[in-house]
Amino acid sequence: MAYSVPLELYQQLEQQIGKELATQVAKTVENAIVLVEEQAKTLAVQKKIELKDELTKELVTKAEFLGEMKTLREEMKTLRAEIDLKVERLDRKFTVMFLVLLFTTIFLNKETLSFFLRVIGILK
Repeated sequence: MAYSVPLELYQQLEQQIGKELATQVAKTVENAIVLVEEQAKTLAVQKKIELKDELTKELVTKAEFLGEMKTLREEMKTLRAEIDLKVERLDRKFTVMFLVLLFTTIFLNKETLSFFLRVIGILK
């Protein structure tokens, strides 16, 4: 972006130090402002790149996220299988315990045994 010294400033410089020197001062000021603008643009681009790099290091990419999700799903599937296996074992244990308790009650208690035999039709 081109910058020029305001007309009033140039005229005051021209009156106080002369036309030739005022022209040199105006060009120097214009060049300095252009240089500062260029440095500001370069610094802004550099900061954007640094910020992007920093965010890239901190944030998770889509591929990393999907990989972690796949790992978690596999772990969940494994845990679900282990839980199902333990539930099945507990179910068998409870069934066996119930049958043991039932047969113990039936065979150790004569009244229960006779009731059971009446229910199935052997005794009348």
